[in-house]
Amino acid sequence: MKYMYAIFFVGFVTVALAYQAKFFKYHICLLFSFVVLGTFLAVRYDFGNDYMPYMLMHKELQNMSIFNSHYEFGWIILNKFVCNFYLLVAVLSIFNCYVYFRFINRYVPLQFWWLAVFIYVFNTNFMLIQASAMRQTVAILVFIYSIKYIINRNFGKYFIACLIASAFHSSAILLLPVYWIGSLGLKSKFRKVIIVCAFISLYISGHYLLPVLRDISFLIFNGRYDHFFLEKSESFLLNACVYTIVLILLLSLDRKLPKYIKIFNRISILALFFFPISSIFPMAARVGYYFFPATLVTYPYIAKSFEVKLYGKIFVVCLISIIIIRFFSIVTSDIWRDHFIVYKTIFNI
Repeated sequence: MKYMYAIFFVGFVTVALAYQAKFFKYHICLLFSFVVLGTFLAVRYDFGNDYMPYMLMHKELQNMSIFNSHYEFGWIILNKFVCNFYLLVAVLSIFNCYVYFRFINRYVPLQFWWLAVFIYVFNTNFMLIQASAMRQTVAILVFIYSIKYIINRNFGKYFIACLIASAFHSSAILLLPVYWIGSLGLKSKFRKVIIVCAFISLYISGHYLLPVLRDISFLIFNGRYDHFFLEKSESFLLNACVYTIVLILLLSLDRKLPKYIKIFNRISILALFFFPISSIFPMAARVGYYFFPATLVTYPYIAKSFEVKLYGKIFVVCLISIIIIRFFSIVTSDIWRDHFIVYKTIFNI
């Protein structure tokens, strides 16, 4: 089945189910949404850039000592424990959907559950990327679960969670300083202006450094990451404008939020900074993936924050439009098309 048709059908069904909760106030509506998504992901085959490499890795790890591998310890143990690769994909898919279900159910306002599900399905930083990058996805899910320890100020449990996450992807150890993100003062208007100026400066410097960085990348990696620089240069102006506006909205919203929601707001601001940073240091995008889930909470709060309801609806329409445009541009690009355009299941093998 063509992925484009499959994802729009699944996306429509899951968003419609989550939307029903707005009227009936039933948690089961959201649960059914993620049951559908979990099934869609669990039975996929050769879906995503890294599906086949992970299948080969799984076979390799079955005959390898846990002490003689360059992969993370937790990932090796998981692969050895779940001997069938298709079962491993199913287990990770169910775990993914369970964590996001609990996350949305707990932190997102009920009337915006449908929007959170929409973002999860169609924003390529979520379901699309996470269906491919399996190791880091486990680390991301552990981090999502551990945010409650930041809110409850339990550093011991948060530290353990970061260690567990880094056992699946070593980059997760960089999440430790996030524990103190709620302590950052954002009340000063001057400080907010400095943050916006720094953000724009990073974007501008990244744009002008792109040609030089592309040449260096070609020399070191023999063109392996050329596609990344091409994507960045083509979408520079649109991204810079959109993310600067979102940053200003998040900064202005910060003082109005409940204390525990401020944690998500600060993480969302941090996530935005990884867009310009990754145009200077490409691998930084990997770290940014940890912070994007916070936007599932903060975007609905932006929509709620407008005193004039019409403005909130305009924000939601603009957000949906941008997500759909970016979704099409990525899925239909030469780089990603072959890996995502056709949806196959394990029953087609």
